Amino acid sequence: MAAPKGQLPKGSRVSQPNLHTNVMLLQAFPAIVADMTDTISTTFNLDRQGFYPLTCHYDPAQQRVTLRFDHEKLQTASPRFRYNLLKRLTINGNAGKADDTTSTVTFEGVTAIPVTLAIAGRHIATLKGENGALMAEDLIPLSVSHKRIIGTYHAKTLDNFAIGQHYNPKQFAGELEQATDSIIGDFHTHSSGNISARALLDVASRHHARYPLHLLGEIGIKIPEYRLQGQIEKSPRIKFPPLEPQELPDEVDTIPLSLLTPEERLTLERSMAIRDTEIQTFTETEAPAYQMRYPLTKNPNLLKELIREMARENQRAGIRTIDLSYVGLEDPAIFRAVHEVLHDLKNHEDTKHVEVFLKYGIPRTHDIRKIDELLEKAKVIAKSPYVTSIDFLGYEDNKTDDFSKDVTRFANWAKEHAPGLMIAVHAGENDKNHNNVKDALKLAQETGMRVRIGHGLYGVDDETLSLAKSILERDTLGVVFELNPESNIALNNSMDAKGLTNYTPLIASNVPFVPGSDSFGQYQSSRIDLAQTFMDAGFTHEHFVKMENHQKTLVNQLKQRQRSLMAPLEQDFEGYIATTCEALSKIPPAQIRPRPQIPNAAIREYVESQGVAFIENEKILPEKLAEKKAVTLIGASGSSWERIDPNHQREIAITCDMLVHALDPEKIYFAQGRNKNSGLSEALNRAIREVNTTAADRFQNVGFQANIEMKEAEFPYGHLTHMIAIPKRTAIPDTLADFTTAHNGIMIAMGGAAYTRDALLKADLRSREQEQGFVYTMNGPAGASSDKARGMGEKYVFTNGKELLRLVFREHRDYFKQGLNCNDEVTLERLYEDAQNRIGDHYGIQKPQVKIMPIGLEHTTHPVTERHP
Repeated sequence: MAAPKGQLPKGSRVSQPNLHTNVMLLQAFPAIVADMTDTISTTFNLDRQGFYPLTCHYDPAQQRVTLRFDHEKLQTASPRFRYNLLKRLTINGNAGKADDTTSTVTFEGVTAIPVTLAIAGRHIATLKGENGALMAEDLIPLSVSHKRIIGTYHAKTLDNFAIGQHYNPKQFAGELEQATDSIIGDFHTHSSGNISARALLDVASRHHARYPLHLLGEIGIKIPEYRLQGQIEKSPRIKFPPLEPQELPDEVDTIPLSLLTPEERLTLERSMAIRDTEIQTFTETEAPAYQMRYPLTKNPNLLKELIREMARENQRAGIRTIDLSYVGLEDPAIFRAVHEVLHDLKNHEDTKHVEVFLKYGIPRTHDIRKIDELLEKAKVIAKSPYVTSIDFLGYEDNKTDDFSKDVTRFANWAKEHAPGLMIAVHAGENDKNHNNVKDALKLAQETGMRVRIGHGLYGVDDETLSLAKSILERDTLGVVFELNPESNIALNNSMDAKGLTNYTPLIASNVPFVPGSDSFGQYQSSRIDLAQTFMDAGFTHEHFVKMENHQKTLVNQLKQRQRSLMAPLEQDFEGYIATTCEALSKIPPAQIRPRPQIPNAAIREYVESQGVAFIENEKILPEKLAEKKAVTLIGASGSSWERIDPNHQREIAITCDMLVHALDPEKIYFAQGRNKNSGLSEALNRAIREVNTTAADRFQNVGFQANIEMKEAEFPYGHLTHMIAIPKRTAIPDTLADFTTAHNGIMIAMGGAAYTRDALLKADLRSREQEQGFVYTMNGPAGASSDKARGMGEKYVFTNGKELLRLVFREHRDYFKQGLNCNDEVTLERLYEDAQNRIGDHYGIQKPQVKIMPIGLEHTTHPVTERHP
């Protein structure tokens, strides 16, 4: 049976013809030939957000097409976005000549139009002439995820990524519209991030809000003294929990937002969102994006109007249901304000078509005593008709199992006293703790509570899917996954939509899944962008139909629970709010002992007593290191090392051994992050010890450590010569990247998980040239380095020690021992064979050795040069 007009046949896949050819398009429009004398032009936005307008000029007499960007606006994009954009734009598949000083690209020899404009094979528009004018047809603007990919990875690798739309443009436009229509709700989003930064500032300005002066300074806004006169007032500081305790008073200097110039306001607006042309780390999301929003989103005087404006934005976008995670609902004032405004949305034309539910947000990294306190308050909050779930949210720096016993106790209470309530857990967003999703599902299995998994990108293996299916046999909504493809890309947990491979087995197993934005405003995203990213991930018409049905089923359950709770409260909803606020105020706060801050002086004394020099400022190095280059090794340790197969473990150990024996301790030193006595760290330190006990010149070994542990019985840092302490673990990736670049070093990654992935990202973006980085990634071992290898140029990807030494030697010959030639294959083979012999059977499976024959003998074979699987 034929599909209805405008719809795909059920189960059909989106076709992907090659857009590099323009035959169909050339036949579709009459050509404008070169006998025209006047230049014709048209302007349109390259991107869906409208940040980067592009003007196209066609001069038929000169047979030239010129693409001109707004130079000033393009300077707000990341350097690599600007570079890749000008480098990879094509007309009919042909590259032009770029001028980055004027942000133009010129194409010569264009004898006629229509022509196809594309970037890295992705169709953007057809330039067509009609009645003496130039027009852009079949326009497919870049999504925000596409911009981030273009602005993050190397120009020569962009073809490896899911930005190419190999569709017939008209067909694609229809399919994208259908896909967008299937997203009827946002089931994973956050109260401080859902509203757009522009609307946030508009609401704050209308209410004459004030803003902390010190935060403006942190993003480079320095207001002259003459403008500040009479404008500064002390206001209570709205604390930002991830950065507490801060050395700031309870009251800080603030100024009215109206004092900002349009340029300053735009700078503030841009700081309140994830950058649109660069993938970021979680640390950068916290500060500045969330940190800059908090003084407004947590301002009680703005709260009601912010929720109203958020609802307006979503209603205009076609979102009908929002399940909003809200941290802080235990505060009676916030509980009151939020419930009053939600109860009023239905009374206004511009908000009545969107329904907002609440998840009570509890940061999963809280002290367990704080979690217990908030779960006690959750027993009060859970009876709200607007609350659907208790949501354990935040960065996955810990294991779900750490707090599962406390959640189990709450779940046993909830089954009796809060029927229909769900448990939501942020799990599997990054690959740090692969059992987090499984542990969350065990909560559903053991307690009978319905569980929602936020993200679920990692750790969804066969055992996990089997567990999910067994739960669904008992309850068709016992497990629901909330998929957030755009934030997975934006926060460096997936390089692009191709990396969202876990979606396929999840969907094939008929596990319910619903879409989430993770905050449209925070990610500068939109409903159509979200649909586009799902399509890039391989979603078919059938997938979108399934997703729409899952949304409807979930919404029906949420509304059913709401109706049953609301019915007895409708006559006196204000009385219900008052009673709840009173109950919340009576629950005492948990007595939490803050983790003791160990002063640097104590750390110095401790590590120096063990023969390790303490570096207080990583920018100022002692004389032994100052004139050398840093070789920073990052990668697999602990559970991420266990996920690597034995042959790759062995190859990593051989590579470490070859490096240590080939590099010169007078010229380089080693640096490593998060020192552990396992995996890559063990292999590296083992090789360094072996060389240092026999060589006259000893290698210096610098380590970075957060959460310093000072134990008299066991000293965990004895393998180091120097140690640098950093304030918290999530700062490690940026610190390693900054340290390596500041000291003109190189970074080498082998395997690894979330921290390795982030350190690779930041180090590569700090590279000195756009086409030439200084980050070497090992392709093969399970983990971050193999994933990231896809985005690196071929000069920076290796599979074994021989390849790595050859690559590094080409550009950093001064790192190596005098007289060592790593361009010589026999030299590399000998280094490799010696390393294998030293490693023995300590790692993986030792392979039989073949002696190296002298150069010049015929039929010489070198089995050890083969790449191991």
